[in-house]
Amino acid sequence: MAQKVEVVLTCDLDEESTPAIDTVVFAYGGQSYEFELCASHLKEFDEVMQRFASAARPGGGRPGGGSRPRAPRASRSVTAPELAKLRAWAEANGYALNERGRIPLNVRRAYEAAHA
Repeated sequence: MAQKVEVVLTCDLDEESTPAIDTVVFAYGGQSYEFELCASHLKEFDEVMQRFASAARPGGGRPGGGSRPRAPRASRSVTAPELAKLRAWAEANGYALNERGRIPLNVRRAYEAAHA
């Protein structure tokens, strides 16, 4: 006697039993997630993620897990007065920065180029 098992994936965001067209894998907050989405929810997810991905830079991890070695960072530390000058320069030159936190690399490079 033969047995046939069929697995039907349904959209995890739809209350109906709408068939899923794709399994989406993504990472957020250091945790990997995956879910199945139907066509309408996949389109919605793609639109939202494209907005964030277009402003992001590639991360150190590889799709599917693991991580690759990163290039060594410069060992030079920046003093508080230097950071204050950099932030003031960035503001005067149209860069929007938070009052605290990391200064984006493109802003640092532009500052260094302007002061070379």
